[in-house]
Amino acid sequence: MASEEYLFGILKKKYPDRVKWLNEKGESDSDHDFEIIDLDGTIEYYIECKGTVKNKPTFYMTKHEWRLFLNNTRNYQIYFVKNSFENPIHILIDNLLDWVLKGKLVPYLKERVVVKEERVFLTLHQTTFDE
Repeated sequence: MASEEYLFGILKKKYPDRVKWLNEKGESDSDHDFEIIDLDGTIEYYIECKGTVKNKPTFYMTKHEWRLFLNNTRNYQIYFVKNSFENPIHILIDNLLDWVLKGKLVPYLKERVVVKEERVFLTLHQTTFDE
């Protein structure tokens, strides 16, 4: 939740009066965390927030999040928030498909992790990116 609170502040500055935080009053069990609403009332972006308390390069997506991404590749974004509790920083993955195709994100783990079922793991291949 700390990463979502951090991201909400970022998104409010970037998209004033257009941010809908689906988990603001508690977990919504939705396949994304935020929506950016266009001026005509449609969803401009589906946004998923992925956070880690450390500086790990890996995050996972549920099968429902993955399906939403596949059905909305042009308007689906991920904000990966590292160090959620102390000095958070974020990486905007503005086009997940492009990042995977260019090798910026790879669909495997670089270390042993207990893997839950129905999850897609993605690992940042580079350690720093220009935003």
